[in-house]
Amino acid sequence: MADSLQTIYNRIIAQKEANTDLDTLLPNPDNWQSLYTYDNFKLLANTVLNNLSPSKVEIWRLQAFVFAYETWMQEQLYDTFKTEVDETIAGREFAQLQWYIDQSKLFQFGDDLEWINDKYYGYTTIDETKQIITQAAATVTNGSILLKVATGDIGSLAPLDSDELTAFTYYAKGSNTPYAEDNISPPGTIIEIISEDADTLRFASQVFYDPQVLNSSGELLSDTGTKPVEDAVNDYIQQIPFDSKFRVSGLIDAIQSADGVVNVVVINCDAKTATQAWVDSTDVINESGKQYVARAGYLEMGTNYELDGFYDYPTNLVRTIEYISE
Repeated sequence: MADSLQTIYNRIIAQKEANTDLDTLLPNPDNWQSLYTYDNFKLLANTVLNNLSPSKVEIWRLQAFVFAYETWMQEQLYDTFKTEVDETIAGREFAQLQWYIDQSKLFQFGDDLEWINDKYYGYTTIDETKQIITQAAATVTNGSILLKVATGDIGSLAPLDSDELTAFTYYAKGSNTPYAEDNISPPGTIIEIISEDADTLRFASQVFYDPQVLNSSGELLSDTGTKPVEDAVNDYIQQIPFDSKFRVSGLIDAIQSADGVVNVVVINCDAKTATQAWVDSTDVINESGKQYVARAGYLEMGTNYELDGFYDYPTNLVRTIEYISE
C-alpha cells in the first residue's frame, strides 16, 4: 500500500539531515524561529552569508517535495495496477466448482456457443431472459463433476424439460463425451448432470399442543383452517438452500416454533428420489445426526402423502402428525 505524500517527504528530509555534506541546507522545522538564538549565532551568520532560508518554499525543499510527489504518484499507480491484476485473477477462476455453478446459470436456452477472442466458448450477446437455470450445485464424485441444476424459485423449483436438458448438456459437456468440442468444460472433464423432480420426504411425529391455542386437528382456535405446524413444515422444506443437507433437527425446530406447540417427537423420517419406491427410501433418522442431501437438490412432501395422513412404517399405519393435548 502506498505511503502518504507527507510520509515520503519526511523520509527525504530525514535522509538530508543524516547527510553532513548537506548541513548548509537548513532543516525544515515547524518552529524554525527557535533556531535563531544566541547559541545558534553561527547558523544565523550562515543564513545571512549564504542567503539560506528556513522557508518551506526554499528551492531545495520544493525539489524534495516534487520528488516526493512523483514517488507518491508512482506508488499510487502500483496500487491501482495490483488491484486490477487481483480483480482479473479473481474473475478467471476457471474450472473451479464455483465456476461450474456460475457458468450453469449463464446458460442461454436457444443460443449457440461461439469461440470468443480465441480463448473460450461463450455468448457474444448476453440475454438474461434466456437464462433459465436459477439453481445449480457442483461437487466432485469419483473423479467426475456432479452438476445439479433446476429452474424456478426456491419453494417452487422444477427440473429442466427434455429439450432444455439436451441443450444444457451440449453446453456443459458436449455430446456426452469428455473430449467433445464446442462446450464450456476443459477437455477431458467428465461431467454428470442431474435435473429431475424433487426428492420426496415423509415422517411420523407426535405433536404435543396447547389446547388453549390449537384444536385436536392442529388448527388455530383463533383462525380455524390455519394449521401452523403444517405451514411450518412446508416452509422449512421449501426454504432449504439448493443441494443443502436436510436434518431432522431442523424439522423439529421448525415444528417447535409453530404457534401452540409445546413439544414434538419425530418417530420416523425417510426420503426417496423421484425414481425410487418407498421401499428403497433412505431412513434419515436411523442414527443420531443422520442427514440427507436430495439427489435432485431439493425436497418436497409427496403428493400422495399428506401431513395429516398415514403411512406404513414399516408394516403398521403411523399417523404423519399425531396431535396430543398437553
